Amino acid sequence: MQATLRDRERRGRPWSAVAFAVLYVAGLVPLGELLGSFGDSDATFVAYFAKDSNRIGAVFGGVGLALAGLVFFWFLSSLRLSIEGPGPLPGVATAAGTTFVVLLLTGDAALVAIPYARTFGGAYREDAILVGTEALLPQMGYVLLAVLAMWCAAAFILAVTISARAHAVFPRWLVRLGFAASVFVFVLGPSVMGLLGVPVWALAVGIHWLRGGDGAEAPPNGDAPFQR
Repeated sequence: MQATLRDRERRGRPWSAVAFAVLYVAGLVPLGELLGSFGDSDATFVAYFAKDSNRIGAVFGGVGLALAGLVFFWFLSSLRLSIEGPGPLPGVATAAGTTFVVLLLTGDAALVAIPYARTFGGAYREDAILVGTEALLPQMGYVLLAVLAMWCAAAFILAVTISARAHAVFPRWLVRLGFAASVFVFVLGPSVMGLLGVPVWALAVGIHWLRGGDGAEAPPNGDAPFQR
């Protein structure tokens, strides 16, 4: 029975990475224009939210990004099982990953609060709801998502990569990608382009797992090998 459960977990964990990456990108794309408007004039946001298509797209994007955040917990638990061991790094990875989700959901809520409220209010003929505050919440959402959440994501990727390298559960190419992704996300997150570093790295982990990368067993002398 235990062996069967372990097999199911092993087969399912690659899809946690794939599902997170797909939902994350699917949610981020409709929000790209809104995120890219950070620092623009109030008139830019007024014009953006005046269009029904923009409001509906933002709402759907927010839903996709929120689902990605929930799926990330599944991905996080799978990673934690892979890198479990002595030392503080597994705990750092868990804390940083959890904080990333909290900031992701909070930033997502700030980004879609106005389009969601105006869409909901429009159904009850309250067309003036939140008019005059269009610029504040989206820009707050940008800071939460593109800056603070990306810093936590960078810390998460770095902690996972170092721990996975120490326990020889990632091949060299994935370790190198992890180090590069952590820097890319941390530095370029505020440019919006850096947000894509997170799903690319997660998808790479999922591909590694799909290829049967379950980690290397330590030999009898206790020296863990490093996967090629």
